[in-house]
Amino acid sequence: MVGARFATTQYRNAIASELALNNYDVVVFDQYAMSWAVPLVQTLARNRPFFVQVAHNFETAVNDQIARNFSGDFIRKWLLQANARKTRRAEQNLALASQLLVTLTEEDRTAFAEINPSLASIVLPPGYANVKQASRTVNADVPRRAIIVGSFRWIAKQINLERLLEAASAVFVPNHIELHIVGFVPEAVLSRLRSRFPWVVFCGFVDDLGEMCRNARIALIPEEVGGGFKLKTLDYIFSRVPVASVETALNGIPAGLRSSFLVERDIETLLGTIVAVIDDVERLDRMQRRAFELAEDMFSWDANASHLLEALTPAIGRREAERPLLKSA
Repeated sequence: MVGARFATTQYRNAIASELALNNYDVVVFDQYAMSWAVPLVQTLARNRPFFVQVAHNFETAVNDQIARNFSGDFIRKWLLQANARKTRRAEQNLALASQLLVTLTEEDRTAFAEINPSLASIVLPPGYANVKQASRTVNADVPRRAIIVGSFRWIAKQINLERLLEAASAVFVPNHIELHIVGFVPEAVLSRLRSRFPWVVFCGFVDDLGEMCRNARIALIPEEVGGGFKLKTLDYIFSRVPVASVETALNGIPAGLRSSFLVERDIETLLGTIVAVIDDVERLDRMQRRAFELAEDMFSWDANASHLLEALTPAIGRREAERPLLKSA
């Protein structure tokens, strides 16, 4: 469905125009929903460019999860199942056409290897370029509050959020723990959730995420559905707020860094652990300090760029060597 929104006549014409004007050594397809452009580039590019697939997630598995976990009306579930099948074909076509795969996590690289075992691949976790909180102390003056940061446009995130709120109502409310949701929630979803969970504070988009983190004792990563690298993990760490997560949401996070988080197998257990430690501010303070120290030199865009160029340079060299044999511009 995402690919269908992108594959407009205007977009196709823009690609055709660009390829008519310039030769490219490398063409990067920056997500699975651009797989429709593969045959277009193959047909129009005059110098057989090297294809790179950037995979933000293994969407085949994610869309299968979404379809299975959706519990709404039958028609919408059927459409999600159909979309999962289309997504599988799109990822297969792109992986089979590419010469290099870039993934955010080792788990995703392993999944793609089942589609195309011969596809060269590198793992490049996201870089972090936002402000890093220089110092912070978690103490008893900080509100007994948990936060979740994210944009909840995607149905998988809505499923995860509603599951969390259902479970948290039975745990946080009797223990007087606040929960703030920071980020965009579609109006129809927001109205329903506010009606069901009046104790939850929906903050919407905020200009200063750091302030929201400084006023919370813990930050949640509750995504049991969705997979992939959670970018908000980096926002939490570098805003110096302790992290609590389910195991399935930590793809791409090194084991040493995970050791500075609260990690549990499922949401219910995680919420119980948060209740147990919410007033142990010394432990929470140690968690945020340790996570920051471990992550400070990780997640570098400069390092990512170097690794990508190391993978591309030999391929570009081979293209240059072949160029006399190809059709002239």
